[in-house]
Amino acid sequence: MGAARGEFLKPGDALRVWIEGIGTLTEEKYRLLFVGVPCYPIFRRFNELFTEWGGTFVGSTYLWFASGGTHRGFQYDLANPLESLAEGLLITVRAAMDAMFFQTQALGAMQDELGADGVVFHPIKSCRTVSTGLADNRRALMAERDVATLFIESDLMDRRVVSEAQLKNRVDAFFEGLAGRRLHDVRSPISDVRDERGQRSLPVLETPVRGQTIGHRISDI
Repeated sequence: MGAARGEFLKPGDALRVWIEGIGTLTEEKYRLLFVGVPCYPIFRRFNELFTEWGGTFVGSTYLWFASGGTHRGFQYDLANPLESLAEGLLITVRAAMDAMFFQTQALGAMQDELGADGVVFHPIKSCRTVSTGLADNRRALMAERDVATLFIESDLMDRRVVSEAQLKNRVDAFFEGLAGRRLHDVRSPISDVRDERGQRSLPVLETPVRGQTIGHRISDI
């Protein structure tokens, strides 16, 4: 992860990692969050569908519930085994279940902390426990936040239900949408343009480029 030998990243270091560009081997253009279980049958190719567009996964709720909540860093007290076990179960199990079934708040916090551009929801056929409700979670997140989302389905075991061509089509369309969002963000509102006779002409989108303003007529875009 770019840290010194023997050094591990600590909670709260996410902003430093983002600023310093630590942790990715590809040219990072878009920062993404992942929800669900990875597509293990074509794991490498699945990741490449995103990295080819400059997409980098910077956070995932999967790592929370799949680890059983151990991401909270709870350490058992061997001097008080029963009390510590009860406390640990309350903390870790709650964290794991919240990460699986109540992800909207967690994703919102991760988007703010990590500066994510989009969220990828990936339900799978072989684990309905994880996949059930992801469509609702997606709608809830989009109702609360202006964030791009992608909803794709495959599996974590059965290669027969994994269609790389369909996944690629959806992923490509998702990144084209992200590119459109980014282009829209750098442009100012549409100007009201009139010709020499005072007639309204085609509106112009003004795009700031290195301190200058370049006008693009709608018909040219």
